[in-house]
Formats: sequence, structure tokens, C-alpha cells
Amino acid sequence: MTLGLWGRIRSSTISWLIISAFFFALDVVDGFPFPSWSLVLIIVFMFWPLYFAVRWIVRGF
Repeated sequence: MTLGLWGRIRSSTISWLIISAFFFALDVVDGFPFPSWSLVLIIVFMFWPLYFAVRWIVRGF
């Protein structure tokens, strides 16, 4: 069963939010070092849906 483009984006978005929240909590414990892991994850998270969109288009929908 395929989820389609938006199903994959929604599924990966929830996963990345959980992972980002975990690393953000670690940053709070560490006193917000710079560069922080949560900042890196949030930047990666912003581009993650683009990966699925490009892959979906390249494969021909």
C-alpha cells in the first residue's frame, strides 16, 4: 500500500518532530550550546519534505 506524496510527508514530519524534540531537550540540559543538534535537525527537517517531493516527481508520480 502506498501512502502517496502527502502521506509520506506527514509520516516523516511526525517522526522528525519527535526526534527534534528529543534533541531540543538535550540542548536544554546542556545549556544551549552552539551549534546545537536541535538547530541542525530543524534545518534538515525543513528540507525533508522536499526530498519526497523531488523523488515523487522523478519517479513519475
